[in-house]
Amino acid sequence: MKKKTNNVTDKKFIWILFAICVGTLFILAISIMIKNSISAPKQKRESTIQIEDVDESSPSENISPKKQFALGSKLMRSSSSEEKIRGMQIVMTANPKDGANLLIPCLMDPVPAVRTQAATLLSTYEIPNLGSQIVMLLEDPDKAVRLAASSAMLKYASEPGIMYRFMRPMSSRDPEVVKLTIPVWKVALQYDPRNAIGTIAPALSSSDESVLSTALGALTQSYPRTRDLVPYKTLLEGITARMGSSPSGQMAQSLLQRINAE
Repeated sequence: MKKKTNNVTDKKFIWILFAICVGTLFILAISIMIKNSISAPKQKRESTIQIEDVDESSPSENISPKKQFALGSKLMRSSSSEEKIRGMQIVMTANPKDGANLLIPCLMDPVPAVRTQAATLLSTYEIPNLGSQIVMLLEDPDKAVRLAASSAMLKYASEPGIMYRFMRPMSSRDPEVVKLTIPVWKVALQYDPRNAIGTIAPALSSSDESVLSTALGALTQSYPRTRDLVPYKTLLEGITARMGSSPSGQMAQSLLQRINAE
């Protein structure tokens, strides 16, 4: 009987030890969770302080690329267009790949100078597959933005499917927009000749002398072989009928003579 009582006591003792161990582990886990929850905001605050501690007046080349990027990102959130442009330049210098993602929204910024700088920077660093974003600026109401976009698009003319994107600016009622699009079309022609005629057709159907002269000049330079001009014969005949003896009419007639003599 005494032996049985001892066995019961031993079991109770084991259960008490087990309960103490479980309780200790539970308290330890709670302590770790509390410690982590306290340290996380602290780390976040320290990270924020590091960004804010960067002296905006100091030359960005004196700080690490990571801090440069943080500084540039902060400046880009400024309401000042000058500060925003400076920030754009800094982030693209520090990290062009990640900086490009920040600059894409700047292509639609209400300030023309910001849009111009965004297009220029995105072309300078040649970030892949951004042509479809920049091509929209060919129709921008600001001349400086249009010029920057046209220059930038020369580097994105090889982008797959970009030829189709020229249809809209080629059909613009603004002759300046069309004339800025034609040089980009010439470059894209090397990569997508099949869709070239459909893209430039609106320009060749124009009655604006300056547009026609630019488009016909592009044809002459782009197709040294006469047989490559044959698909354009109908469009050229339309120009001679509309424009008569005008400079563009004479240019079209000259190209037709080449085709007919072939």
